[in-house]
Amino acid sequence: MSWQHRPSLDGLRTIAVYLVLCFHGGVVWADGGFVGVDLFFVLSGFLVSSILLEELATTGKVRIGAFYARRVRRLLPAALVVVTVTSLVFLLVAPIVRRLPWVGDAQASLLYVANWRFLSQSDDYFAGAGVVQSPFLHFWSLAVEEQFYLLFPFLLLGLAWARKRWAPALTVGIAALMLASIAAQVFWATRDADHAYYGTDARIYQPLAGVLAAIAWRRLATRPRALRHSGWVFLGLLLLTATSLVPWNPSVRGLVATAASVGLILATMTRTTPGLDRLLSLAPLTWLGRISYGTYLWHWPVLLLIREGIDAPAWVDATLTAAIATGLAALSFELLENPVRRSELLARFAPGTVVVGLACSVLAAYTVVPAALQNDAKPALALIPATAPGVAAAAPAAAASGDKPVPAIDWQAIADSKGAETSYCTLSDTTSCIAHQGGSDLHVMLVGDSHARVLSPTLEKIAEQQDFTLSTSMVAACPWQQGVVSRFSNEQEKSDCVAARSALYGGLLDAMDIDVVVLTEMPRSSDTWQHGLIATDGSNLPIDKLNLNTMTSSLQTIRKAGARSVVVESWIVRYDDVNPLECLSGASRIGQCTVPAPPAPLTDSFARTLAAGSPGITTLSINDIVCPGGAVCAPVLNDIPVWRDSKHYSTEVLLDHVKEIRARFLATGYFG
Repeated sequence: MSWQHRPSLDGLRTIAVYLVLCFHGGVVWADGGFVGVDLFFVLSGFLVSSILLEELATTGKVRIGAFYARRVRRLLPAALVVVTVTSLVFLLVAPIVRRLPWVGDAQASLLYVANWRFLSQSDDYFAGAGVVQSPFLHFWSLAVEEQFYLLFPFLLLGLAWARKRWAPALTVGIAALMLASIAAQVFWATRDADHAYYGTDARIYQPLAGVLAAIAWRRLATRPRALRHSGWVFLGLLLLTATSLVPWNPSVRGLVATAASVGLILATMTRTTPGLDRLLSLAPLTWLGRISYGTYLWHWPVLLLIREGIDAPAWVDATLTAAIATGLAALSFELLENPVRRSELLARFAPGTVVVGLACSVLAAYTVVPAALQNDAKPALALIPATAPGVAAAAPAAAASGDKPVPAIDWQAIADSKGAETSYCTLSDTTSCIAHQGGSDLHVMLVGDSHARVLSPTLEKIAEQQDFTLSTSMVAACPWQQGVVSRFSNEQEKSDCVAARSALYGGLLDAMDIDVVVLTEMPRSSDTWQHGLIATDGSNLPIDKLNLNTMTSSLQTIRKAGARSVVVESWIVRYDDVNPLECLSGASRIGQCTVPAPPAPLTDSFARTLAAGSPGITTLSINDIVCPGGAVCAPVLNDIPVWRDSKHYSTEVLLDHVKEIRARFLATGYFG
């Protein structure tokens, strides 16, 4: 069959975009609505390959330059406008600390590598409320598509050449690549769910499935009996996959949705389900499908703004988002996308169109985006609150103690001050984790998670001053005790955590002749972080019992190795996820951003009890050093922010108080 566009394909686009919108909007039945992206991928592969196969069949060649020019005219103008407008709008409503991480997100979006950007950051696409999400997160899927578009014309030409020598080459080649991608999907699904979702290698099977659908459709001489009336079945399967009725993970949903999408497309193109074809060809559905690209681009930043501006049920958020995003998409389609796409002038200058389009994208990425998102201006509109309930009540206490204007702060430097990198030794490597080699016989090991990484530069400074050797066993999101991992860490972090703790408590203390172990971590107990731990032995103990058991056994192991333990008590953190640094960046006076000190978590009580009953174990706190106010903490000391985010002190404030912190460690009597 020769290529002919079907209006019902636009109807399928409508289904795809509004499934995604319902999922992002938190509509209760749409837990799997992200499969709308899977439908988009299959449709994209089908449409692009159908056009190129038709061109190859009628002319014997593929004009790659013209293909790229069409893609640039179709996709780039709207994306460029959305990224630019989003950057400018968030300049007005978000403080700089929130905006800074988005610079790289926006740049990656304009350069169509956003999926790898978010994967490198291990951003959880399925993160829920309380997690600050990038307004450019949805560009990951467009990046996957563009990477497919970049390579597919060359792949098609190569397989078409091979087909002259072996007839099945095209079909077999595409099928082999699709199966390899499915294998990558299955592999990563059990090792790194983020890679399985974001990785081009693990997602390219979906547009390739669309290519196979295009090849199959071109070879159909009649309407296949097997497809008659099957469109309703495939549509039902797709919609079922998009709901919470099936307990499938994203990888399984993606595979099922891909199969359903292929069936839907073939049923639509062969018109073997007339009732479905008429439904999908209804004018409202086809119109919404034609502007679906713009709707997808606009819906996510619009939804984030709505959520920050109003507190409403999910269905209200989704409805408002649909109305606003659809309206913006309609304007974009009529005023920008259609004129550019249908421009005869641009069509005549394909190479120039590609060069100019890419130049505009790069120029916006490295001029407009940083100028907006790195601008130090205070938010002109207060859609996104800098503070939270409780802060206002604490502000009078700060004012009474001498409230001051927020000083000049290098926001980027503080936000980036994550301390030392992940570092740990193993039984076969006892030197790479040494942070400072001292001249005395004293050997100290710092053990913990990201709190240890933040504390490490300060403890290294103390090691230099006291001339002892400092080694580290630090892994992000990894508790200091053996036998547990964080439920919310990624697979690499869990693997590193198990390796680091198994080595530490499995002979490394003796092998490295450790004298003192300093233990610090973010508290993970029932009163602060319910369900936050997983026992590595598979047991299902309550979190407090699990904490007590593993803390006891780990401290006993340290003691048996002849080392002494210093447990640093939990830092003052915000469990409501309000970022004090972000608050400061949007405030005029420091009193607007005071931090109420929470009650000590149960893990501190466990540590104190264990220290009281065992020689060679002690606890210390640095909280009153950085929070001399007691119940209410100032967010700035000596013009330095105390916190870099809601869960960590800043490295700078600890270094600024190294003298007082050193005195605390020396007072234990363990450091000479």
